[in-house]
Amino acid sequence: NEVEYKCKPSLKTLIRHGHKRAYEPGEFVLIMARPGMGKTHFILDELDNFSRNGARGVFISMDMSKLQVQKRMIGKLTGINPAVTWTGLFDAEIQAIETATKYIDSWPVVIVEDTVNLAEIISLVHAENYKSPIDYLCVDYIQQIKTGEKRVTEEKEIGDVSGALKHLGKILNIPILAVCQLSRAVETRGGSKRPQLSDLRGSGKLEQDATVVIAPYRAEYYGIIEDENGNSLVGKGEIIFLKNQNDGLFQPKIVGFDGIKGWYDIEADPFEYHEQGKTLPHIITIPAGARPDLNDEPPW
Repeated sequence: NEVEYKCKPSLKTLIRHGHKRAYEPGEFVLIMARPGMGKTHFILDELDNFSRNGARGVFISMDMSKLQVQKRMIGKLTGINPAVTWTGLFDAEIQAIETATKYIDSWPVVIVEDTVNLAEIISLVHAENYKSPIDYLCVDYIQQIKTGEKRVTEEKEIGDVSGALKHLGKILNIPILAVCQLSRAVETRGGSKRPQLSDLRGSGKLEQDATVVIAPYRAEYYGIIEDENGNSLVGKGEIIFLKNQNDGLFQPKIVGFDGIKGWYDIEADPFEYHEQGKTLPHIITIPAGARPDLNDEPPW
């Protein structure tokens, strides 16, 4: 029988077509992209799906504060834009925010926002695993982690961090998901500007250590709004697998992208059904009148 893992992709398209059925224990997964491609949305989608499946984990967030993470998730669940000021909200909007907040507070995820030191991160993860076993570690993003060594090149430091995180995943038998920035070479390249493994910024060891390399890509960001067959690419994107040791490489599938709600399946699932009595929160679309700011306190 196939092992049932808690850490599965949120996009059923990836599972259905065999791109990635689960993030397996011991895997070192890189999510790499240039700014604006939706990598933060992608990682938050995964954290949400892991939590729905009962997975407990640690999220080291160096790019966003805990409040910003919460507001981004509230936006994904309610459709309220987290990037503008939250004033003059309707009662229904406030209720939607409160419902989403209660759900996010129930996440079995430890969000850490106050460290970039590699030794501290490893110690913290071991401590959390001692309290209660964890199922995954997520880092956003890997190039910000520092070893504390003096007079060391960026390439060596990133390589040391990569190797240490991969080793940590092996010891704890959990998948490690690490967000990764790409070099600016992508922007200067002609054509579609699709990411390549050579675009990984800082160290070739990242590519060597990674079990899986995933690259969210939106052609629309570069002004490309139709594919070679004339099909619209507006509001769409690809989840490209550049390396996939356990599942192999496949032609990328088109999925949907919304600037607030993130990535979603647009391909119909022939096996999907809705079970009565589900208590998971509904994704609520709220009128565009709400105006949140990432640094505002939630209005409750």
